[in-house]
Amino acid sequence: MMRTGPRRNLNGAPDIRFMIFPTSEVEIIDNWHVAGLRGTGSCDFQINDLFVPEEYALAAFAANQLQPGPPLRDSANHDLRRVNTLRQHGNSRAAIDAFVALAEEKTPMGSTSRLREKPMAQADLGRAKALLRSGRAFLFEAIGEIWDESAAGRTPSLRQRAIARLAAAKAAETSAQVVDLLFNAAGGTALFESCPIERCFRDVRGTTQHIGTQQANFELAGRVLLGLEPRTPRF
Repeated sequence: MMRTGPRRNLNGAPDIRFMIFPTSEVEIIDNWHVAGLRGTGSCDFQINDLFVPEEYALAAFAANQLQPGPPLRDSANHDLRRVNTLRQHGNSRAAIDAFVALAEEKTPMGSTSRLREKPMAQADLGRAKALLRSGRAFLFEAIGEIWDESAAGRTPSLRQRAIARLAAAKAAETSAQVVDLLFNAAGGTALFESCPIERCFRDVRGTTQHIGTQQANFELAGRVLLGLEPRTPRF
């Protein structure tokens, strides 16, 4: 019987593969015109009539480990999510550094003192630092549990994976809160492209839209914590 539609795994999910082929076979579609994360160049691409040998096709989210060391029994999907979250963390740290530098030199209009001497600016910076560190602590705790399970030769449980996803979503949310606080505290200066906080503001919006860290992940994690199935094959 002829098979129609995509090939599927045993759980019924599409068998997604990563394919390796020469860049010369790719036609880049210039459609990455976005508000944030402009530098990633994440354009679509098109390939026509290209055969990829089996040895150059990898299971996208269930690849076997080939290198020695502690077995990474967590899915590649979680690895991608953590990388994205750490990028958000770095973006927020950059916003904090930029705000500190700005506050040392800026004297707001109508004021005789620098921004660093304003109680509101001090409070916003304090809140931003606390948010960033709390989100980071939760993320690293969750990653640590996954790593310990993998290093012991065990597959992380569904609950542990749910907590890791929850930590990634929360870290993304706190990263956006950090940048929002500092963008507002910086005043009109933050509107200019010459101000690093302006780019941080755009980029954090882009990263929080990622499927691995967007708000829907709170629901998915909550379902697992309530004893329900996550309703997604890539968990």
